[in-house]
Amino acid sequence: MKVKELQYLYREGDELVFINPRTYEKLTLSRKTVTDFLPLIMKKGENYQVFVLDNQAVAIRPPLKVQELAIKIHQILNCRGFSRTDFIINQNQEPVVLEINTIPGLTPPLPFLFKKILFARQFFG
Repeated sequence: MKVKELQYLYREGDELVFINPRTYEKLTLSRKTVTDFLPLIMKKGENYQVFVLDNQAVAIRPPLKVQELAIKIHQILNCRGFSRTDFIINQNQEPVVLEINTIPGLTPPLPFLFKKILFARQFFG
C-alpha cells in the first residue's frame, strides 16, 4: 500500500475525485469508505493523503486540522496513552468536539450492558 499526496477536485455521486497535480493521475474514492463528516469539510484544491492499493484509492487520512484538534484536546485534558475524539460539523462546516473517549472500543455496547443489569436483578432484586 502506498500513501499519495493528492488534491481533492470534486464529488461525483458517491465518489470523491482526486488528482495528482504533478502527473495528472486521477483517482476516485468511494464516499462509503470515509467517515460521514469528512466530505463535509473537504475543500476543493486541498491536498490529502490518500492510501492507494493496486492503483485504487482505498482510504484517506483526515485533514491535519481535525487531527491537530483531537491531539490538542487530548493534551489539554492530560489524557495518557490513546483516545478517540468524536466530532460533529456545525453550520459553518467546522468540526466541533462532542466528546473524548479515553478507552475507545473497550466500552460494552448498551444492549450488552442492559442484559447484565437485567441478569443481576434476577439475583439481587
